[in-house]
Amino acid sequence: FNVTFTSATGSPNDVILIQDTAAATATNRSHFTINASSRVSFQALTLRRTINPGAAGQGIFVFANPSTSGDVIGCNLIDVPQTNSTFNNGIIYRGSNGLILNNNFSGFYYAVWLDGPASNTFAANNSVLTNNFTNNVYRSVYALNQSAAIISSNQFTGYVTNSTGGCAVWTANNIGTEVSGNNIFGPMSGIGILINNPNMDTLNAANVNRVYNNVINGFQAPVITSTALVINPINVSGSFSTTVLTPMNPRDAIEVINNTVVYNINTTSTSTTQAGLYFSGGTVTTPVWSRIVVRNNHLEVNPTVGNLPSAFRLYRFSDQSQVD
Repeated sequence: FNVTFTSATGSPNDVILIQDTAAATATNRSHFTINASSRVSFQALTLRRTINPGAAGQGIFVFANPSTSGDVIGCNLIDVPQTNSTFNNGIIYRGSNGLILNNNFSGFYYAVWLDGPASNTFAANNSVLTNNFTNNVYRSVYALNQSAAIISSNQFTGYVTNSTGGCAVWTANNIGTEVSGNNIFGPMSGIGILINNPNMDTLNAANVNRVYNNVINGFQAPVITSTALVINPINVSGSFSTTVLTPMNPRDAIEVINNTVVYNINTTSTSTTQAGLYFSGGTVTTPVWSRIVVRNNHLEVNPTVGNLPSAFRLYRFSDQSQVD
């Protein structure tokens, strides 16, 4: 079936839904919970939350597994408290063929959380496209256990907490995921794009995870003063697993191509693992990578004053046995 909730005028400014009270039942603290439905769409709405829900698994929109073809298009999602808490979510999407398009997000811990299953076939074909993320609290787009996800042409500006682990895009345990054409500007934590376990597809070697044509032009957020901040504007980590399910390969594969990084850092950071582009996981004798392609990237990291930390490198690889 097809169900659409939308503003009659087509303007999100004409329908404003405010959540200012936490329900007594912890599982009832979302604006909308869509239970394993097909083809439910929310368009041209403004949804504002003035409290922290105070419970796990709650958000502005929660699409429960196994949802399919759910859409959130042209909406304004605003979290007023900007709480640095795992309870503070915008959209949680548990299903496949979801589309998050042309929305404005402000103030969330996870603004978009694509939450696929760990024990069954991954969620597939979810897209996060041309959204605007501001006042980012932690990790704005989190794609977990996804196949063929696309995170493209989004803009991320502003970082409002002192968390040293924040980033604009975080993917974990994905196959064939594309992170492309995103712009990450202004104050940031130490990482712009974080890729964990980009699995190789055993059934289609061409279905590789790709990070390309992204622009990171930012600086260390003034609210972050920790000397332990790790500066890795693009951070990729792999792992070897003997228990993964088909079509995932125990080893990982990724292409990082045509990205531009310009980052200004505060040299009080003393981390010894800093790099403009950082790869980790495995060693030459026990590699986790089946393929790494790094090509045509521009990396420029500058200190705000003085010199870069002595340990800083533009590229850093812990396992170079499979690098093209």
